[in-house]
Amino acid sequence: MGGVIPESFGQLSSLVAVDLSENTWEGVVTEAHLVKLRSLEELSIQKVSPNISLVFNISSNWIPPFKLRYLNIISCQLGPKFPTWLRNQTELVTVVLKNARIIDTIPDWFWQLNLLLNELNIAYNEIRGRVPNSLRFRYPANVALSSNLFEDPLPLWSSNITTLYLRDNQFSGQFLITLVM
Repeated sequence: MGGVIPESFGQLSSLVAVDLSENTWEGVVTEAHLVKLRSLEELSIQKVSPNISLVFNISSNWIPPFKLRYLNIISCQLGPKFPTWLRNQTELVTVVLKNARIIDTIPDWFWQLNLLLNELNIAYNEIRGRVPNSLRFRYPANVALSSNLFEDPLPLWSSNITTLYLRDNQFSGQFLITLVM
């Protein structure tokens, strides 16, 4: 499939999971594409090619009608700001925003969502700031923060993380692990 994703896509109110990956999508995704997806729990749009041709243009005050558990967006433009429409996504288990052209800090509200993640992948952006100790992970958990601008100090990491990618950041200092009982 290819071309522009039609706005009528947003009328599929019973849709629970959608994977539009590895297609030649282009153009802009707005609130109209998502407005009636009340049942949506899983959204995946990814491309192997790092060339970005699909742009999300969603208002900073938009509140989605759905509660996602799985979000996988790779090589689509979400930025430059961290997507504020994630603010009410309190049931996320997987968050992948890789190569999403985010040039921002991750807002405190995201770290305070009290998520229990099995995957956090925000690699290949220009996200800056510090990673807080408040992140909680299921077992096994994968974390990829590579190729950003994160800085000291390194957070206390939970011992149930099975893969951790931190390269190409500005971390230094000690690496500490907490034991989860």
